[in-house]
Amino acid sequence: MYNDVFHISAEGHFATINGLRLGRLPTCQVDWNEINAALGHCVLLLDVLATRLKYKYKKYNLIPFGSTSKVEIIADKSILELYGPVEFVRVMRKTRFNKALVGILTCLSELCQELYSRFGDASIPYKCAALYAILLY
Repeated sequence: MYNDVFHISAEGHFATINGLRLGRLPTCQVDWNEINAALGHCVLLLDVLATRLKYKYKKYNLIPFGSTSKVEIIADKSILELYGPVEFVRVMRKTRFNKALVGILTCLSELCQELYSRFGDASIPYKCAALYAILLY
């Protein structure tokens, strides 16, 4: 059922979720609206899976909100925006976006570890390490 709702695949060099590409290349500038929507789907998927497993993330809370999803740092309750465009002139904005990416990847890692601990050699379609590389562009 989850694969029907959150179809994860690849298109050339890009990972996709529901047909939306994650990332950019110098030779292929994916529009930020598409990247933001893809990240929103990723946040929603991780949130749905954690809820289904009754799992609470340790360092971050995910705030699914479509193309403007956010990540909350549990320790200090600060909110990080997980959407662009990231203007490189505005270093603070870029840093917050990068920290939000670290947050979502940390949640992905925690969830993968939880799945492995509960189900042993459960077949996860993509290795967590590969997903890190896909999301970090």
